[in-house]
Amino acid sequence: MVKNIFFLFLGLAFFISCNQEDKVEEEISKIPVDIKIERFDKVFAEASPSDIPQLKKRYPLLFPEQYADSVWVKMLQDTIQQELNREVVKAFPEVEQTEEIESLFQHVQYYFPQVSVPRVITITS
Repeated sequence: MVKNIFFLFLGLAFFISCNQEDKVEEEISKIPVDIKIERFDKVFAEASPSDIPQLKKRYPLLFPEQYADSVWVKMLQDTIQQELNREVVKAFPEVEQTEEIESLFQHVQYYFPQVSVPRVITITS
């Protein structure tokens, strides 16, 4: 008898917790997030050496100051990097906003509302 009551309470607790979790997930799914995926990998692969100053302004975090522009020019001309870029474009011709990324940032906003949604930039290295 005690065993049956224990399992009844356990099942009831599970049902109640699932119901509360569903409500939280429903609230989270209603949080609007504006995500734009920036394809730096494609932009860099299609760039020429003369484009490097503009790229440095647009993506300053990806171009550490301790490296001269000649490093980036060599990377643009590197045959292995070029092959890698071609293969990445074959595998991922278009990167769309996925439900997983959107859900991730909705959860971040729900649990940490002070955190803003960051830029999402793709890179190949």
